[in-house]
Amino acid sequence: MSKTIKHGSHVRFHYTLKDDSDTIVDASTTDEPAQYIHGQDPLPPGLEAALSGRAEGDSFTVDLSPSDAFGEHNGQAPRAVSIEAFSEGEAPYIGMAVMPEDQESGVLWVTQVGRASVMLDSNHPLAGLKVSYHVEVLHIAEA
Repeated sequence: MSKTIKHGSHVRFHYTLKDDSDTIVDASTTDEPAQYIHGQDPLPPGLEAALSGRAEGDSFTVDLSPSDAFGEHNGQAPRAVSIEAFSEGEAPYIGMAVMPEDQESGVLWVTQVGRASVMLDSNHPLAGLKVSYHVEVLHIAEA
């Protein structure tokens, strides 16, 4: 009987993520498949639900609404912070995820980098978009 993905399974998989205009926005590489622990690591909820019960070797595509993917836009405007808020060895770049020191804001995303300031947005860059994942399950190990 083949192993299937359930709570606590250690899973490795390849994926291609496309936005609602069918543009590839992210993908795993042959050398570095994605990996997570089912039910414990943060994945978009719709992707985790689609992986549940799958077996090694399964290949599938799942289309996700914004609420099942990266959420709806929360309506908050990006905010500017001084570039000096970043440590010297940590140059900010567009798309970078930042965890503020206050830990109350949750993850913020760098949307612009200027000479003196950086724009941070609490919306994931794909918030509000329908997305599609093509997934190939490579390996499942029990916890």
